Amino acid sequence: MGNFIDFKNQNLKAGAVAIGGQAKSTEVLAKSISDTLQKEGHAEESYDIQKCLEQKATLGLQTKANEIMHTTNTGYGAELIPGSVLTTDFLDLAPKVNPLLAEFTGFHGRNMDKTMKVPAIGEIPFHKLQAEQTTGAFAIAQGLGMLPTAEVQIDQKQYFFSVDISEWELRFSSVDLLAIVKDKMAKSAARTMIAAIINGDTTATANTNINSIDGTPAATDYFMGGTGLRETALTTAALTADLGTLDFADFLALQSILGENAVPEDIIYIMGTAVKNKALGISEFLASYQNGLISTAITGKLPEFLGTKYSVQRDLTKANTAGKVATGTPSNNTKGQLLCVHRAAVQYGFNGDYALEIFRIPGKGLQVIGYYFMGYAIANSLAGGDPTVALGYNITV
Repeated sequence: MGNFIDFKNQNLKAGAVAIGGQAKSTEVLAKSISDTLQKEGHAEESYDIQKCLEQKATLGLQTKANEIMHTTNTGYGAELIPGSVLTTDFLDLAPKVNPLLAEFTGFHGRNMDKTMKVPAIGEIPFHKLQAEQTTGAFAIAQGLGMLPTAEVQIDQKQYFFSVDISEWELRFSSVDLLAIVKDKMAKSAARTMIAAIINGDTTATANTNINSIDGTPAATDYFMGGTGLRETALTTAALTADLGTLDFADFLALQSILGENAVPEDIIYIMGTAVKNKALGISEFLASYQNGLISTAITGKLPEFLGTKYSVQRDLTKANTAGKVATGTPSNNTKGQLLCVHRAAVQYGFNGDYALEIFRIPGKGLQVIGYYFMGYAIANSLAGGDPTVALGYNITV
């Protein structure tokens, strides 16, 4: 298997020339693109960010965070980039794009080693009563117990993507291009992080991986970077529940699997869109939503389930009746999935920031390569305690 340099070179367009070095922030990316456009003789307003911002102020244009930027915008582009955005770090943006990542408490920073063992510390039992000592010499006795500990190993993997940007888009949407690159890369990185944590399975053999149960996964598939929540549950029958028609008792069943770890504020439900819609129709929840203090007519938002937050994730997709995804026969993927997870179950971290490398292809445009290093693992029980992951599968949707 080749190294990253070989892999990168294989993906580059013919004649590509690097623009500067790695860009680990939008500020560096902006300067790299601006310098290149200036050398190529573009108008000052197209490459100088300050000039573009002045132009925006003059035209009185309004910035809309969700507006798509394209070449047919009038007035030199209806969405130029605010200066404050230029210093936003890519990995800082990822949890904002997909807030589920921020719900997990097992974050170990951005300077992790390639392989790192992370300690998991359990609870100490109850203290014991101690009577006053009135006779005999004082002495230090053997301890009454030991602190339960365990280890979780996190291995860093590299995640890579490349984007081609045409000369037309570069020429007529120069500063808008900066927002497109940053926004799309950040959203893709955030989605990959969460999808990997949910679906990770390193099994490479045919008809075995839970994400390709009737096929053979590619070594570069995002889920091959580690073992995720679904695989952790599916390898231990006691951590799964065949739910069928979803009802109120099923939520209680998943909490029961977690035992004493199922404290409402310490866990989170993760579900696909179809499962969420089914859950909203459960009579016990529906009556509360319509008539109680948490009614959507009063609060304007969907409430929690049994006092616990929930997150809807499109990459917790429909699967077959065994909770595994069929890629060769997608028609078998008709059943929903529901995860109940302790917030400390997911242990993850990064090595460094998100990096961009920009290459100029003469007469064609730009090729932008983005990559980052991330590792994750699932602490499938808190040391000396109950499980942290439960999966409900075969849900009729």
